[in-house]
Amino acid sequence: MPIVISLTLALRRMCDSLWPGLTSEGALYFTDLTAPPVYLQTLSTPYGTAGAILPLGLMLLYASAVDRSRGGSSPGINVALKLCAIPLYIAALQQPHAVLLYWLSHAATQLGVYQVAVLMEPKQTASTEATQTDQGDASLDDLLLVLSDSYEKAGNKAAARACLQALSVRQPGLGSVQERLKQLDTTSGV
Repeated sequence: MPIVISLTLALRRMCDSLWPGLTSEGALYFTDLTAPPVYLQTLSTPYGTAGAILPLGLMLLYASAVDRSRGGSSPGINVALKLCAIPLYIAALQQPHAVLLYWLSHAATQLGVYQVAVLMEPKQTASTEATQTDQGDASLDDLLLVLSDSYEKAGNKAAARACLQALSVRQPGLGSVQERLKQLDTTSGV
């Protein structure tokens, strides 16, 4: 991030001092890289409505990168990050086109990195997910058994009973759980 900020400030200063080549060697419709899309003092647009294309493209690239990032998978964070695109667009309207081209290349690179990361992730098949779910269920059942044993040894029969009841709800036909519940009830005198 410090590199992005320092390069942005350097490009901004180069545009302010009319660095040789930046005023006449642009690309496409913007030949003057020192001109912003909108001059705030006069509210004039040197490139007309076409001047807003680069800031708009930058905002759309940012929103697309948010969708592909890990933080964008959470709905609340996704909305908050997309709302950050509005001030980005307003700030982009005031930046020289040289800065906007740098930001656009940076955003495109970031989007490419996210896309490569998605392609590099291992694919999970339905059988792999089912196996992981079954293992998760088995480990929870084992945990409930271990907890009930631990509570019973510590003398907390109510907590041990609660663990065994939770296990009997998860696996209703398990006879060993029913036997242990009966055993708990006889030892506690209930």
